[in-house]
Amino acid sequence: MVGTKVWVGNVPTHCEFCRKAIDVVFIDGATSRGPWAFMCVACHAKHGCGLGMGQGQQYEKAYVPDTICNCGALRLHKDTCPSAAMHWVKVKG
Repeated sequence: MVGTKVWVGNVPTHCEFCRKAIDVVFIDGATSRGPWAFMCVACHAKHGCGLGMGQGQQYEKAYVPDTICNCGALRLHKDTCPSAAMHWVKVKG
């Protein structure tokens, strides 16, 4: 997946509005209240300012075979990293 944008920071565990667990999709985005937040799709629809530069990015959990892992190490899909081959991949914004 050449050119794939992979989330390399601490992975959010819950939506900062409704506190719902983040399982497959999250948005890191600006809110109508001012500061940015990690949001589920439903809360982004209510409180978000859109997707794109200066607005927000949507990430989905996806298989990425050869990437920089969330632990920071370059790894191949057969490595023994606890995060396996699943990463948060930017899909919109």
